[in-house]
Amino acid sequence: MIPLCFLAVLAAVGGLAAVGLALSTAAASALLLAAPLLGLVSLASGLAAAVLALRRTSVFA
Repeated sequence: MIPLCFLAVLAAVGGLAAVGLALSTAAASALLLAAPLLGLVSLASGLAAAVLALRRTSVFA
């Protein structure tokens, strides 16, 4: 679960960096296409981590 959370945060920061670079460089079209893909990776890994967290049995129950 921790690696999935790490991947989600890393992809989200990468997407933010891609948009920031796209606004300031001439290669904007390629970077703007990369940002939604990084967002999709972030969303998928975050949802997978949430599913794993909800499926685990609680140690407090």
